[in-house]
Amino acid sequence: MIEALKEIRQNMDYGRSELYSGQEGIPDYDCNSSGKSYLSNAESYLWNALDDLDKVIELVEGLNDGKYALAESMELEILEEPNV
Repeated sequence: MIEALKEIRQNMDYGRSELYSGQEGIPDYDCNSSGKSYLSNAESYLWNALDDLDKVIELVEGLNDGKYALAESMELEILEEPNV
């Protein structure tokens, strides 16, 4: 599962890079400003998603490595530090 998450993250990063390249390739004409703004917003959402995915990958790796353990309750906060 962790490898699938890492592949998804890599593909998202490639997409973000392509989006940035496309945005930079658009000439700076007034008629293009709205489109460039949409692309910039899309890039921002991708950065946020990449950060969130990094957190998920870290948590799954922590579960696999025994750094975290599932709590008894399956509420939003499902992880706790193990007593070592």
